[in-house]
Amino acid sequence: MDKIIDIEERIPTLRERRKKRTNRKFFLLIFIFLFTLTGLLYFQSDFSHISRIHVDGASLNSNEAYIEKSGLENGMSMWGFRAGAIEKTLMSSNEVKEATVKRGWINEISISIKEWDRLAFIEKDGEYMHLLENGTTFPQKQKDMILDAPILSGFSEQHILKRMTKELQDMPSDILPLISQIRYTPNKQDQFSLQIFMNDGNEVRALIPSLSEKMKYYPSIVTQIPTGQYGVIDLEVGSFFSPYQEVYGPDLPDEDLVEGEEAEVNEEQQENEE
Repeated sequence: MDKIIDIEERIPTLRERRKKRTNRKFFLLIFIFLFTLTGLLYFQSDFSHISRIHVDGASLNSNEAYIEKSGLENGMSMWGFRAGAIEKTLMSSNEVKEATVKRGWINEISISIKEWDRLAFIEKDGEYMHLLENGTTFPQKQKDMILDAPILSGFSEQHILKRMTKELQDMPSDILPLISQIRYTPNKQDQFSLQIFMNDGNEVRALIPSLSEKMKYYPSIVTQIPTGQYGVIDLEVGSFFSPYQEVYGPDLPDEDLVEGEEAEVNEEQQENEE
């Protein structure tokens, strides 16, 4: 037979349970109140506003330019913008390949920029532009005028420049630093003709469509040229070497021609530095 429990015996237990539920509700209300109060105080304080914007990875453009492009300013709310929208805004710039915006410790914003690599410089009317690997151009900052990449000249037609960019992208990484200047020299025989001046003093004649493929053999070709001799390496059809005297005439020694080409580039650099 089941034991019958008097209701009076259960009253202390029921009271204890009711007290615990009341305490839990009370502490929950206190927590919600304190959390809400902390949130209100935070959003009213300086800690909820941007105090510093840090930019990492800027080279082609300045940190200030990227901050201005982002639309962020010191004093703005830390939560008044969407990081994804700022990233898209930054990536709309020709020179930006990737952009990441993060909220940092307390009230700092970190902007990480990855720019497109520079393939060459484009010269036009004494001005120089960066030619980037995505095929776009970007102005060269005059105060940082260091021409440490091939200089392209004569590329006024966009479709020709696009094809040239593709060849530079496909060119072996160890070949591009050997090139000083590339001139676009179209003629009746071929609209893709190029005249290339190398840093070692030689000149190369080539065609845009086969440039990257032919230029990878340049180092091995140079080793077959007698030491101290410079000239024109024709890569348009096959591979032929002719000393400068044979190409430009006996009155123009190798060293004069080489120095003349270097002087021409140096004069352009000096004019822009001035």
